[in-house]
Amino acid sequence: MSNYRASAYTFGELSRPMEDLDDAIRETQARRDAVAPGRAVVHWFKGDLRTQDNRALYLAGKKAAAARIPLVCLYIVSPQDFEAHLTSPARVDFIFRTLEVLRADLAALDVPLHVETVERRARVPERIAELLKGWGAKHLFANMEYEVDELRRETDLVRLLDGDGVAFTLEHDTCVVAPAA
Repeated sequence: MSNYRASAYTFGELSRPMEDLDDAIRETQARRDAVAPGRAVVHWFKGDLRTQDNRALYLAGKKAAAARIPLVCLYIVSPQDFEAHLTSPARVDFIFRTLEVLRADLAALDVPLHVETVERRARVPERIAELLKGWGAKHLFANMEYEVDELRRETDLVRLLDGDGVAFTLEHDTCVVAPAA
């Protein structure tokens, strides 16, 4: 980051991505709270592939059980994300092996895992919206990621899904204390 850009963040000339996401969540909160269950609830796995002690997965399962509708889990493979984060081939291999374990763990709970590759990372929010619409899902849950590009993607997705009448709930799950708390 350049000194100019750092200064712009420091002096409020540029908004921080976390602040933008917080604003989007706050602006859409009342509408998201009013969204009725659809035909499914979706949990989006990202960097965190745990079935145990996973706050967003727990809340998604609770919402699905209360509405007596299926829980569907989703993982999007984005080769451009791997490139942008300089993910090593060994790490990519580990992710794919972990996805197979995750698929088996979820299958034991009668929960499907949908894995899909989206070549262009900028298309991920649009593709998620398409999948939710196809599944009739009105609630999407995920754990928060704190990298700048991911925060911007989540901000766009909160607003995109709000326009579609879908509630996107993000949970702080990987930090003991949430950033900016």
